[in-house]
Amino acid sequence: MTPVVIMLKNSLANAATKLKQLPDSELFKSFTVVLFVFGQADSYRRVVYCKAGCRHEWHHFDYPNWASV
Repeated sequence: MTPVVIMLKNSLANAATKLKQLPDSELFKSFTVVLFVFGQADSYRRVVYCKAGCRHEWHHFDYPNWASV
């Protein structure tokens, strides 16, 4: 199974276990899929729960200045 199929067909806990068992050649793909899924979840959270403002520091991160660190 591919990392995408594993993420779609399993709970997060089961998917994490199965992703760890994939061959090393699939690690980058697995990381990319997991990062994408969490990014989508965070985007949804921002629209639904944080639209009136929030205190999540990662929603107020100073990206332009971060590159100079």
